[in-house]
Amino acid sequence: MIHAVSLIIVTDNRLFGECLASVLARCESFTVSAVVQTAEEALQQIQEHQSDIILIDVHLPHTMVLTLTQQLTRDFPHVRVLLLGVTEAETEIQAYVEAGAGGYVPKNTPFHELQSVIELVTRGETMCSPHIAHAMFARLSELAQTSASSVTHEPVILSDRELEILQWIA
Repeated sequence: MIHAVSLIIVTDNRLFGECLASVLARCESFTVSAVVQTAEEALQQIQEHQSDIILIDVHLPHTMVLTLTQQLTRDFPHVRVLLLGVTEAETEIQAYVEAGAGGYVPKNTPFHELQSVIELVTRGETMCSPHIAHAMFARLSELAQTSASSVTHEPVILSDRELEILQWIA
């Protein structure tokens, strides 16, 4: 039997969260462990359930999303963080990726694509829009240029997270 992907949904909009949970639960490949509204509830639920994915609505306060993403990826490395939002603002999404998010899905994404992204993120892969891929390449280029202009001329050493992002983009 194939393991169903277990999710926790974090959103301040209970109706949206429950509707999304209901639709996801109709798929044999997904189970929704909880729908919560705060970071504290998310952390409590992740300790109670063996969830694979935390799906966070970025409509929550920006700092809460960043802090929760950082804490989840640090304290629960087996759990993947997937963000769901309306923005494609490069700086916001870069901050989410740098905080440890495994993916970002715009809210106008069709459901079948959301399913695919969840499955990809569960396997440790990612998928993003061309706009976001361009922003990530620009950021990596900026980092490389900054490193190249340093006085030491030593090889550029990327962090594990930067290497992971580069692999996703490639």
